[in-house]
Amino acid sequence: MAPEVLDTSVPKTNRIDIWSLGCIIYRMFAGCLLFKDIPEVYRYTVTAPSLPPAVRDAGFSDSCMDFLRDVLQPSPEDRPSAEGCLEAAWMMNKVPGSYSIGGDLYERLSELELGAPNIETFSERVANRAGG
Repeated sequence: MAPEVLDTSVPKTNRIDIWSLGCIIYRMFAGCLLFKDIPEVYRYTVTAPSLPPAVRDAGFSDSCMDFLRDVLQPSPEDRPSAEGCLEAAWMMNKVPGSYSIGGDLYERLSELELGAPNIETFSERVANRAGG
C-alpha cells in the first residue's frame, strides 16, 4: 500500500497505482512481498531515496533498480506518471545487456515449467486481436 493511502488529509491520485506497479514488479521477480506490513512501509519512507534493502539484494539489473527507485518514491509527486513509466529505459528495453522482458521471461517461465507462451507468435497474436 502506498504511504499516502492512510493519510486522509492528502488527496489521492493515480500515483498510488505507480507505487503498486513497483510492488508488483518486485513480487513478480523476487517471489515475495517487498513490504510485509504498514510499519515497514513507513520505515522505508524515512530512509528514502535509497531503495529498500530487499531490492538492492535481489540481484536486479541497475536499470530495473533505477525504475523501482523512481516508482517507489515515498512522495507521490516524486513518482513518474504512467506515461513516464512507459518511457523508462528499463521498460522500453533500451539499456544494453539488460533484462529483455520477452526473452528472459520466457526463459524463466520455461525453467519453472509453467507452460511459457510462444514468444515468436505472441506479438503476432496481440496484433491480430487489436486489428480485428
